[in-house]
Amino acid sequence: MKCLLILACFFVAFTAACAPVLTQRTMEQGSTIVPLADMQLRPDLYRAKLFIFGGTIASARATVAGSLVELAFSSVNSRGALQDSLSGTRVLVFMPKEQGLLDPVIFAKGRKVTVAGAFDGVQMGRIEEMDYAYPFFRIRELYLWPRETDRPPDYYYPYYPSFWWGPSWGIGIGTIWR
Repeated sequence: MKCLLILACFFVAFTAACAPVLTQRTMEQGSTIVPLADMQLRPDLYRAKLFIFGGTIASARATVAGSLVELAFSSVNSRGALQDSLSGTRVLVFMPKEQGLLDPVIFAKGRKVTVAGAFDGVQMGRIEEMDYAYPFFRIRELYLWPRETDRPPDYYYPYYPSFWWGPSWGIGIGTIWR
């Protein structure tokens, strides 16, 4: 019985480690290939299609209609984890207030998110002084990644412990094998 319980615990631990950050159903329905340049040129072709992407938050604000988050776009892998490449493209993601609030304090600049969103067209906006056509998505599902903390590197210890510090076994009195 104990063996069966241990095997079940290992199975749960290993399958949970490979789970995507968004629900499996959303990952199957959406596409991780997001043709942003083509979306800006021909938005009607992609309207209402579900895409899965991620990014770094550039700004977040709460409006009367809901929450609006501007992201520096990044592609994701098949599990929803962000890939290191930033495309230099920005997108807007919107969550209606009926679905909840994306608090600008929690969704602060620099945080990373993975989003499943339905494309809803192109919205004109500004990046500082430049006019910009933002691809606009309505959020279906969202995952906020934990904050990255700066951690000093582990201390390097150049000396190995002596051979007599290891485990030892003994039989009888005064006989010890190392």
